[in-house]
Amino acid sequence: MKYYVPQFKLSFDMPPQTKPEDKVGGLPWGLSAERYPICRDCGKSQSLLLQLIHHPERLDLERPGRNLFIFQCNHDPGGCATWDSDSGANACFILEPEELTGQMAPMPTDNPWLEIEARVVDWIEGDDGIPAEQVLPNRTLGDYEYDKFNDLLLKSNRYYQGLRLGSIPFWVQVPEIPSPNWKFAGEMSEAYTLAEEPSPEGKTSPKDRVGHIHQLPDGKWGFTGPNLGTGNGYLFVRLQEKAEGCFFWQC
Repeated sequence: MKYYVPQFKLSFDMPPQTKPEDKVGGLPWGLSAERYPICRDCGKSQSLLLQLIHHPERLDLERPGRNLFIFQCNHDPGGCATWDSDSGANACFILEPEELTGQMAPMPTDNPWLEIEARVVDWIEGDDGIPAEQVLPNRTLGDYEYDKFNDLLLKSNRYYQGLRLGSIPFWVQVPEIPSPNWKFAGEMSEAYTLAEEPSPEGKTSPKDRVGHIHQLPDGKWGFTGPNLGTGNGYLFVRLQEKAEGCFFWQC
């Protein structure tokens, strides 16, 4: 099955954003203040983890211009139930192009800590070697299949840790596929890799963010992603009567 992995560049080292783009962290593009999600556990503003635009192959939201957003609370790590899709401590939703404001969202008045912001400058296509007919359409994987596919991804060296769209989920625990009619869309971890070395200023600025930028053992540069309890986050979409998203994580 095909999958897609992003090539990131720090937004600090890029021109100001002027339109919706695939990105992680920072402030969302096009989201009005009224739509900014509030944590149901602590009552404070959540932080953007991911914003993605419809693409017919890597993220099919069935309409050009649709944007998908994932947020979670950063105010009390481990205190608010950010791992649970139903807790209200995270938020995952899809907006129509007409619902976007055409500008960067304002910083909420309670100043949530922001994730490091990086924009996708390219997507690399890969193949995990798993025949699509073995896992589609939207089958609920039992424990046996879960172990089998996890082993196949690992042994083939085709499992990519970071942000990955497409393919099948690599489950940390027992599968939690939502039902009915949800389709797996992507997966993320706590560590991202940059396409190039950031500028000296980009390595240290800004200060009001979660995580840090660092050099990896292989000489490349990376940065800390969202707090997922050192586990993986899972994205599902449902595109029937309305376009919906679902996000949760396991550790």
